Amino acid sequence: MMQAHKEMRMALGHKLPAQPAAKESSRKSRLTLSLERETVQFLRRRQVEAKALSLSACVENIIAERRRQLELEELNTQTTAYYDAISDAERTENSAWGQLSEREFLSPER
Repeated sequence: MMQAHKEMRMALGHKLPAQPAAKESSRKSRLTLSLERETVQFLRRRQVEAKALSLSACVENIIAERRRQLELEELNTQTTAYYDAISDAERTENSAWGQLSEREFLSPER
């Protein structure tokens, strides 16, 4: 419908208003949320405490912190699974390498 309207105006000799320049694509996306009042109050308090420049920045910080926690938990899970799966001989060898590293890197000569 809009295209047909533009074509008709152009055919009648009417000028179309200039289109605003398109913004360069941003790495951020707009998101609208409906939150409980208590949640909004919490976020506003957190924004002040964290000295975040905006409520969006505050939410970004909270999400980034949680993401780091989840990634650390996943790394710990994978590390535990690795060490649970290795043989006693591999565990002994890893321990020997660790002791050698401690002696070499923590020696006063370095």
